[in-house]
Amino acid sequence: MAPDTALCFPETVPTFADTAPLLLLMDGLSHYRATEDSHQPAPPFAGPDLWHSYAPAPLGDKLSPFLRMVADLRGHAGEYYGGFLSTLSPGAASFQEESVRQLISAMVGGQAQDRTAREQEEALWQARLLLQLAENLYFEELEVTENLARVAAKQQEMLHLLRGDDDSDEGEDELPLPALPPPAPRVPIRDSLRCRAWSRLFLADASPRRPAVLATANPDAADLFGEAYAALAGRTPVILCHLPLPALAGLGAAEYLLHREAFRRAATTPLAAIASAMAEALKQGEPGSWDSAAVAAQWEAALADHFPERSTTTRLAISLYPGSSLAALCRQVVRDNGTDKGTALPAHGLIVHLEPSF
Repeated sequence: MAPDTALCFPETVPTFADTAPLLLLMDGLSHYRATEDSHQPAPPFAGPDLWHSYAPAPLGDKLSPFLRMVADLRGHAGEYYGGFLSTLSPGAASFQEESVRQLISAMVGGQAQDRTAREQEEALWQARLLLQLAENLYFEELEVTENLARVAAKQQEMLHLLRGDDDSDEGEDELPLPALPPPAPRVPIRDSLRCRAWSRLFLADASPRRPAVLATANPDAADLFGEAYAALAGRTPVILCHLPLPALAGLGAAEYLLHREAFRRAATTPLAAIASAMAEALKQGEPGSWDSAAVAAQWEAALADHFPERSTTTRLAISLYPGSSLAALCRQVVRDNGTDKGTALPAHGLIVHLEPSF
């Protein structure tokens, strides 16, 4: 069966910039949520079935104490990010003389359980905590960005009014108005930490709908999985194909969806060929007999028709990891031999990812 959806990593908040290029190839995307109570943002697209999110390791009746711990940690977030909990010392008043590790240990409970299982459960709590704090930081940065945009717009409006009041200089050259484009929100957490935390969630995901393909718009995150594969197999991943991408910056969501729908109607032949090669790669560890260069050329021709004047050097790559499942790659990323609680996955991993511009 051809894969039609992919699971995004390491982001837990879907955004237009991260999902739009991936959705040119995939029918839909999934995102993890750190907990069942994570902030649920408005979808980046209005189209049905393009993406959904879920908590792979819900906390149930332990959700309330977890959220209280998150609130207490806000003043120590920098220490947490930098040391993945290791530098937080006991004795801080806000923690009632307990370290975060002790708090997590108390919430995990089960003194009689196997030590290894307990350590893995505590590591899962740490992963949830890191990703939850990352989400909170993202939305704080987003609020700052939006406020900066509103201030810049107000400044522009006032300057226009001031300049419009002087009719005597109508014939003079107009001075350009200063602009203050707000920076895009970026979570100040190392990709390696987020990938480790995300991989913990993947291994704890018992959902039967967990996709068999991963996807990311973060080239550094894809490189981390490539390094994990090199450590496991002693070689680099196999690139099934490279697909050129259009420049999507400046497109609104509604406009993008119109272009995407028209492109995918025109590109049914290369899309079918790619889906068939991906399905064969998952099953056999190789894509079978196909002309990847010809398929990429067909893809590029359809792009030129439906995303005109949006050429770019960015490419989408499909990487195959023969002999290493996604669970094995995640275990290597977290450097842990813990079991995968999910349903059986193909023995060969497959990741769709952006490559940096060249």
